[in-house]
Amino acid sequence: MATVTAPAVPVRVDERVLGAGTLPRFVLLLVLFVSTSAAIIAQVLGALIDPRNIAVGCQLAAGSDPDSGYFRSNAALVVAQQPYKACLERFVPDAVWWLLPAAVTGLLVAAVVLYWVLPFWKGRRTRVVPVDALDDADLNAALAEMVAVAGLRRPPRFVVAPTETTASALVFGHLRRYFVCLHGGLIVLRRREPESFRAVVLHELAHLHHRDVDITYATVALWRALLWVVLPLEVWLTVTSLPGMTGYLGNAGRALTARHLLLLFFMIVLVYLARADILRSREFYADLTAIRWGADPGSWRRGAPSAPGSGVLSRLRLAVARMLQSHPPWQQRLETATDPRRLFALRRLPMFLTGATAMLAAAELPELALAGPGGSLPASLVAGMVVTVAGVAIWRAVTHAVVTARPVPSGLRAGLWLGSGLIAGELLMPRTAGRGWLLPEQPAALLLLMFLPVCVTWWTAQYAELTVRTWPGRSLRLPMVLGLTAGWLVFALGFTWWQREGALLTAGMWPEMRASAAAMTQALSADAGEANRDVLPWPATSMPLVLMLSGPTLTWASGMLWLLPLLSWLRRPAFQMPAWLWNALPASVPAQWRGGDRLRLRPVVVSATVGGLLCVLAVATVAVLLHDQVPGTSLRLAAYEGWVLFVLLGGVALTAAVSAAVAVRYQLLVALIAAGPAALAGLAGFMIMVSIDGCLGPLSVLGFSCHWSPYSAWELTRLILPAVLGPGMFVAVFAALVGAGAARLIRSALAPAAQPETTPAATPESPRLALRRMWAALCCLVFVGSVAAGALPARPAGDSGLTVGDLLPTVEGASNPAVREAQLDAWRRLGGRELSIRLTESMLELLENLQDERSTNDRQFAVTQIRPVCVVLVNVVEGADAYFDIPDPARQKAWSALLARVAEAGNQCVHSIDQLDVNGYFTATGMLVVAAGELPALLQTVGV
Repeated sequence: MATVTAPAVPVRVDERVLGAGTLPRFVLLLVLFVSTSAAIIAQVLGALIDPRNIAVGCQLAAGSDPDSGYFRSNAALVVAQQPYKACLERFVPDAVWWLLPAAVTGLLVAAVVLYWVLPFWKGRRTRVVPVDALDDADLNAALAEMVAVAGLRRPPRFVVAPTETTASALVFGHLRRYFVCLHGGLIVLRRREPESFRAVVLHELAHLHHRDVDITYATVALWRALLWVVLPLEVWLTVTSLPGMTGYLGNAGRALTARHLLLLFFMIVLVYLARADILRSREFYADLTAIRWGADPGSWRRGAPSAPGSGVLSRLRLAVARMLQSHPPWQQRLETATDPRRLFALRRLPMFLTGATAMLAAAELPELALAGPGGSLPASLVAGMVVTVAGVAIWRAVTHAVVTARPVPSGLRAGLWLGSGLIAGELLMPRTAGRGWLLPEQPAALLLLMFLPVCVTWWTAQYAELTVRTWPGRSLRLPMVLGLTAGWLVFALGFTWWQREGALLTAGMWPEMRASAAAMTQALSADAGEANRDVLPWPATSMPLVLMLSGPTLTWASGMLWLLPLLSWLRRPAFQMPAWLWNALPASVPAQWRGGDRLRLRPVVVSATVGGLLCVLAVATVAVLLHDQVPGTSLRLAAYEGWVLFVLLGGVALTAAVSAAVAVRYQLLVALIAAGPAALAGLAGFMIMVSIDGCLGPLSVLGFSCHWSPYSAWELTRLILPAVLGPGMFVAVFAALVGAGAARLIRSALAPAAQPETTPAATPESPRLALRRMWAALCCLVFVGSVAAGALPARPAGDSGLTVGDLLPTVEGASNPAVREAQLDAWRRLGGRELSIRLTESMLELLENLQDERSTNDRQFAVTQIRPVCVVLVNVVEGADAYFDIPDPARQKAWSALLARVAEAGNQCVHSIDQLDVNGYFTATGMLVVAAGELPALLQTVGV
């Protein structure tokens, strides 16, 4: 197999291989700063433009209940979308389009000013003096020599802080103007320990070499601008808005407000921890760079090691203190200086912080991008940064493990911690707020958010191991970029889906979708009779929900997960030590390369073949079961498509689970490479069976006569193809996880003390290279051809009749009397009272005109006095229909019934006068008189 034999002396891998990966973490923090500032500034501007908070009144008038949870509260706004928009346009002034960008630009300008001012403030605070003031020629020469060793294009200015007695230094400054401050204690140490002095100065010069100063001070400037300006505004806005809402806020509303304040606190802690962790990592890299320049590693021994306490609380206190520090302990720095494997480890804290930062940034970034909540571009950009941070860390860890012959990390733990961070950030988002204080209404949906990063990190780790063991090139960066691109596409699509729709599952959308599926069941089974209702089970009614998760982009991205590893068969592996490994190891390499360990051909082909036959057999079984049981055409087609989709997903899952269970290495890659062709075989079998449906006897479902219909068969196949090749691969990942876990438990139980098997080294002249290439090319061609053909324009289809409103809950009345009264008050103030007055005045005018004797015998009087009032009544009813419903179901029912009678009578009044229909005229006016008598009592119930 491809490995490095473990030498007696540990192999030291260059820490610069594949990059450090800390720059994307800094960028992610900067994105969080800017996006959060933009969101808070937008809220402050909204409060200034709408000081009376009429926008909240429009929400209450629309039936939004803050105690019903985020989803139901916003669903009311979607149901009343048009009147809500009209209310905002009428009462809430529009902000000037450039106001938000200008405010954010002003904040960034303030941060830039801070970036330039902070170094001067630091210099004045420490009362530094130029090093030339010491009049020490030897010191100046030593500093100049170290600057030359560091190879800095622009030498820094050296200053001394005489009052600082510590034997240390620090570097500060801004772009093109940097300072290295030497403490007075370090100057004294130089005479006694010149090597220690040299190590400290080279360490600070290494920070300049790595450009740590610019990124650090930019982060500090943005952070202080956010902390000093933006966050106080947000706290002020939240606190000042509470008195107006405490009268009707219930537990859920108070929990939402508390969650908002908790989010601010969490973000402060998150940013501080993330920044401190990144700075600790940069210290390690600066140490190693200084050692490469000639610093003595023994100089780090002068730091006093921190002895951990004996008690649990003492150790916990020490761990928390270390997380808050920007410099690592001296003992860790000394260990890393001799063995840098700490820099290649997959640590829990960075993964958690990355996930939480990404979720907060993605939720706030649309405010700045002007893409609307849940925009795909902001979420995709954040997803790219997440995959870069986690992916580079995994590639580094895998490379180090392979080269040093240590156990290769699976990536599962990294994915779990990354997912935990995503969930922690999501739990603080208002959109997941339920009726309680912490958990949403459907917390189980958060498992989807956990599963997504686990898929990406597990796949990334195995693809990285496969590439490291087989790549013969001079650098690993190209295959790493390809692997990160595939991971980014998958994670971006899933992350974007979560921002748009998936988060609603936690807020209570899933029960509403199940109710819609039940309604679809009744509609589709109506033409088959009650006796056949059970023939259309949950697979058919759930198919629209599965198809909602599908799409051509997800299909291509999912295909990359198994096609990219498959392409490794097209190249010859590295049977000799590759060039990239020579660059990653020191000049004297105490190891030997034993050849490339690639994916095995026979297990993959056998698993894919058996899985494909299983899928075809499952489709045939569905056809046999549905042959004589579903009489209706629409019901027959829905049941057939639904069952075929889910048996194919089941076949893909079974293939992946078994393949992962029997594989010794690359379990996920083997499972996906077997499941992909199996899915294609199942789709091909389904298409062939449908194209000759009617000729297969008991396998016929749709046809009643034998005929060849390939086009219709393809149309049915392309309907489920994105779901099988898109979400189906995620089903395969989950099944592979279960299969690999079960196999590991069984092996541990049967042989707990057994050593892991070793695979013999592959020979350079492998006779199966041509077969591997043929199999890889065939799979690629079939997949690309199928997906490309499925993306072509389809034959126009009929309207399914399913709308967004079908997935929204029915707006019910508020259970809290205070909220209900606030809703009614908003309904009255923002237009309800005006409509009621217009309706009452028109009714009084009509009654007054009807009391005139001419109203019964003078047509001209009816035309000039009665007909205009009837027209006005019809217009008032149209205005009332365009306005909000009364936010009380019982009162709205009575109000709608009265308006319907008034509209009917008004139209009949106008029509009868125009057509000289006397009977119709008296009937219409009689109906209006009755409605006028009922109007006062109804208006009294709504407080008008």
